[in-house]
Amino acid sequence: MNRSFREDLALGHGRAWLRVKRGRGHGLEREIDRACLNDLSFDAQVEGPRAAWLYQIASMAGRLEALRPRVFRRLRASRLGTHSWSVQQNLELAAEYAAHGDARARELVLAFAQRHRRSYSGHSDGAVVRAAGVPGLEAAYDASAGVRALAEASARRRATR
Repeated sequence: MNRSFREDLALGHGRAWLRVKRGRGHGLEREIDRACLNDLSFDAQVEGPRAAWLYQIASMAGRLEALRPRVFRRLRASRLGTHSWSVQQNLELAAEYAAHGDARARELVLAFAQRHRRSYSGHSDGAVVRAAGVPGLEAAYDASAGVRALAEASARRRATR
């Protein structure tokens, strides 16, 4: 039974979302965590990001608190100059945490975008906008902007809400 759920998660099928919604994800924690921490898509460029969908699944299953430190740790440990779809997914999950009010997640997304400017240029834009709004993205593209400027843009966005 978990095998079909695992396949539905990997394929991005709505059946996985419905199953978690109906059963609160009981007995599916391992598969949910695995799908959140690792990009399971066949072709991430074609299929598009799944972080918002996975965030909803993790939320319904009560897995957000358990996943949060693991997602953050993976982003902090990512090496410069490399690109991975799993790291990209973790970045987008962190942006979802930020969009739901997590200030540490917002700062982590902004710091990641600044630190990995070359290898994730263009790939991190959506996560930065989700975490810090358009002012955060504009600050990220300013060559002289550091993490402090990104944090200030993020604070301005919070103040205008």
